[in-house]
Amino acid sequence: MVLSGVGVVSAQEGVVTHDCLLEPHMLVDLSSPVPGVIASINADRGDHVKKGAAVVQLESSEERAIVNLNQAELAFGEKTVSRNHELYRQNLISAQELDELKLKSELSRLELAVARTRLARKRITSPVSGVVVERLMDPGEYVGELPMLKIAALDPIHVEAVLPKELFGTVQPGMEAEVSLEAPVGGEHQARVAVVDQVVDAASGTFGIRLLLPNPDNRIPAGIKCRLRLIGKEL
Repeated sequence: MVLSGVGVVSAQEGVVTHDCLLEPHMLVDLSSPVPGVIASINADRGDHVKKGAAVVQLESSEERAIVNLNQAELAFGEKTVSRNHELYRQNLISAQELDELKLKSELSRLELAVARTRLARKRITSPVSGVVVERLMDPGEYVGELPMLKIAALDPIHVEAVLPKELFGTVQPGMEAEVSLEAPVGGEHQARVAVVDQVVDAASGTFGIRLLLPNPDNRIPAGIKCRLRLIGKEL
């Protein structure tokens, strides 16, 4: 959609509205931090996902086995240190020997932490709350750098508008606006100016602004055309 930047005077005298368009707050191409084979995908096109929710699981049997091995080694090392404390008190082993056993146990603890981190990286979570707009891969496929899901964050939703240069300097961040959505969504909503471009386009004689419209339930979709009226100014 091309926004003209030309205001339209409504039947109500002195009220001017401007074309606008709703866009996602953020559009995320979700990829994996590590390569691997997809074991399962827990989200599909149109699904709502929460920030931090597991949406993709990579095959991780080897990583789980290593974690189990490291856990066993750590448990054995801790028991060995505990038993040898008594031998040290009885002067049956030296302080150096006991320190070496403690070091081995601590190294096992660190190896377990590394193994758990590698296992956790096979579980990919959503970095945002939003809606899945595209699923790009399926279980069994190998994932490298390419994205697996595309997620749109819709709260708050962006309201993009283009205004004539004559209004430059009269619109400030924090200014409120009334946004009327086109059918079939419809309705009027309150938004607030977040960004005012500081460069005027010489060819069109316009500048852009962005408003934030609260959308906690993700009920308002992106891509909807709208009209906005800046409150408190005869614009």
